Amino acid sequence: MRSRRSPALLVAAVVLLPAVAGACSDDDRATTRPSAAQAVLVAAPERTIDAGPARIAVNAAVQGQTRGTFAGDGAFDFRTGKGRLELDLGPLGLAGASRTEVLLDGDVVFLKLGGALPGLGSRPWVRIDLATLTKGRGDGIEALRQLRANDPRAVINLLRGATGDTERVGAGPVRDTDTTHYRATVDLDEAASSSPAALRDDLAEVARQLGTSKLPVEAWLDAGGRIRRLRYTIDLADLADEAPAKGGGAGTVVATLELSDFGTEVSVSPPPPDQTTDLAELLGGPR
Repeated sequence: MRSRRSPALLVAAVVLLPAVAGACSDDDRATTRPSAAQAVLVAAPERTIDAGPARIAVNAAVQGQTRGTFAGDGAFDFRTGKGRLELDLGPLGLAGASRTEVLLDGDVVFLKLGGALPGLGSRPWVRIDLATLTKGRGDGIEALRQLRANDPRAVINLLRGATGDTERVGAGPVRDTDTTHYRATVDLDEAASSSPAALRDDLAEVARQLGTSKLPVEAWLDAGGRIRRLRYTIDLADLADEAPAKGGGAGTVVATLELSDFGTEVSVSPPPPDQTTDLAELLGGPR
């Protein structure tokens, strides 16, 4: 029987959508020299991280049993995991909380839901400690695992798994910056093994959620090899938790992440305790 997820967890899970991957075997990787396009994509995450914090914009369209779009922007430091986002979830948000503020501080996420959920009272912020809560099992924990897997650091590091199925398809501007446009299939297992140790479990979680290690992606890189746009499409019917046998429905999510203004200052301060409710408290567990 499909687990029932609380509204808070659904909002948390939709904040940053998963990206996924495509494949070649271990033997292929050992014997095939990477193409020039493949090598450029594999190097892109490190070049992007080295460029410093950036402005980020996210956009996603959901089609299927659930329909809607959301968009947002903010700033993120890919080296420290600190950032902030202002999201307009539109019809995907909770009543009274379609505009959501998100603070990212490594393994801790703060969501400002405007008192829209029972139990919040006058405290508008929900604190989610991913490192603690995702160790448990039970109602809603799968949604928390999704949020951990959707850390922007994990998303850009997917390109470390670009396979020989990579091609340069053109050029064009992204937010007034000249870029080269690539299409690729990403091997998520390779992306995980090639990424920093702190991200490997998160990337492995993406494959577990999707029930596959394969997904085509598109990437737009600037002259310095940095990611300016990353786009991917997810077939909801293929998701491990959304398969028809488990009660899910058909549909797609098309998600885009854009980066600009490298070197942007990112300052994140946790909300004061008297403005914050811990998610563990809302779920009835220990705080």
